[in-house]
Order: sequence, then structure tokens, then C-alpha cells
Amino acid sequence: MENTYGTLVNDCAKFFVDSFWSDKAESGALTTGQRSSLLRRQEAEFRNRYGLSRSGRLVVARSSGVGEVVGVAGVEIGDVVAGKSPMDDVPIMSNLAVGKQSRRRGVGGKLINGVENVVTSWGSDWLYLYVETTNAKAIKLYKKKGYRECGLDKDAKSLVPLENGGLTSKKVVCKVMRKRINGSFFQKLFNT
Repeated sequence: MENTYGTLVNDCAKFFVDSFWSDKAESGALTTGQRSSLLRRQEAEFRNRYGLSRSGRLVVARSSGVGEVVGVAGVEIGDVVAGKSPMDDVPIMSNLAVGKQSRRRGVGGKLINGVENVVTSWGSDWLYLYVETTNAKAIKLYKKKGYRECGLDKDAKSLVPLENGGLTSKKVVCKVMRKRINGSFFQKLFNT
């Protein structure tokens, strides 16, 4: 695992477009225009969220440790609305993606462990994430890693690549999940 502070942001953005956004395309493949637009947006978002001057971090998995990017996950400090009580300045994991050739090989779990290590080094007790309710595979992985649902975000938005080559913003429902990563054995056991 590699913890990058901005030097590999463009490589990570390209990987994310190829492995995450391609899966969301209605036609099964991105058009050249969609790919170009998503790459520009993803590079800007990653630089803004995980660049040198920000507190966010990208955790990167590479083939054979130093080869091509096979997985990426981000973590940053942000605000979470879970239930009736908003929480300010908590670590939020986001943008977890694993390349198609590397899926079902433990890469996602290792990325989550890497993010948890970053958050532990920050001294935080909890790690939060948002996941679309339709993403059953991701939800299963997060539950296996000890994350529990603590709320719903019914106002989330996601870009969707359309068959006609365009992009649209679509309203989605996301589960808010969390895990205690620091604390006593019993606190972790019961995730309280």
C-alpha cells in the first residue's frame, strides 16, 4: 500500500475513471467524450480533496507493490449527517475502487486497512463512509470489515454516464456507515 500526498493524483484519477465510472456506464463502456469529461472532473476532485495542501489522503494499491495502480481509496475530514445529529470534522472514506482484474483478491480489504491506518495516525476513533444502497458488493465488504449502518443520506447525487454519450446528475440514496477503529476491545467488539 502506498499513501500519496498528491504526486500520483492524476494516475489515480485515470484509474478511478477506468475502474469505477466505466462500471456505471449504461452501455457498459464510456464514450471518448464521457471519459475525457470524467477524467478532468476526477483529476480536479482528487487534487482538491487529496492534494498536497489538504488533509485528505489517497491510499494506493499497485501490482507487485510498485507496478500499475490496481486499487485506490481516499480519506478526508468532513461532515456527516447520520440520523438527526450532524457530526463535524470526522474522517470519511471515499472513492474506493479496485480494478476488474484485481477484484476478489483482497485488494479492497487491504485498501480499507490502509485508510484505517491513516485515520489511526490522525488519532480519530471512528471512520465513516457513504455507499449507494444499490452497491450490494461494497456494502457486503464494508460489513465484513466491521462497518455498521448509522444513517441514510436521501439527498446524495451521483454522475451517471448515459447511452447517448452524455453525463447526468442523478439523485441516489446512500447508507452512512461507520466503524470504531480506536478504542478498547469491548468498544470495538460492540462498535459503540
